[in-house]
Amino acid sequence: MNEPLVDISLNMSIHDHPLVSVGCPIFNGEERIESALDSVVSQNYKNLEIVVSDNASSDKTLQICERYASLDKRIVVLSSRINRGLRWNFERVLVESSGKYFMWLAHDDVIGPEYISLCLAEFSKNERLVLSGTSAAIKSPSGSKNKTVIEAGCICEI
Repeated sequence: MNEPLVDISLNMSIHDHPLVSVGCPIFNGEERIESALDSVVSQNYKNLEIVVSDNASSDKTLQICERYASLDKRIVVLSSRINRGLRWNFERVLVESSGKYFMWLAHDDVIGPEYISLCLAEFSKNERLVLSGTSAAIKSPSGSKNKTVIEAGCICEI
């Protein structure tokens, strides 16, 4: 019999935590998607589903996402043969998500390893809370920090 996965940082079974859906609508994001997916799969909060929707990318985005999905069962990759537009792609990841909580992840977002657990901790402090976020640093493509933005990312209860 397999032991349940344990979220070391919280010392609880993964099944004791609510599912968080991470929605990543994408189009032609091959240059940065690996960093974004690495940051999500490396979260100390493990009960995640990562829903990626490729909107007919003409680069290697779909192949990269499918490779990640083959390595991590929490990643679900949806694809469209024709570009259906930005709004459709955003709605698609939201509709296909099944978590109690949801967050958006752009193909060029990189979140810290405690991002999701820190946001979720705020929900346990206030039952009326519907949105939780953290501050974020904006970096140039070279990796240098340009400025800090307050409340840039968020997780919401759905």
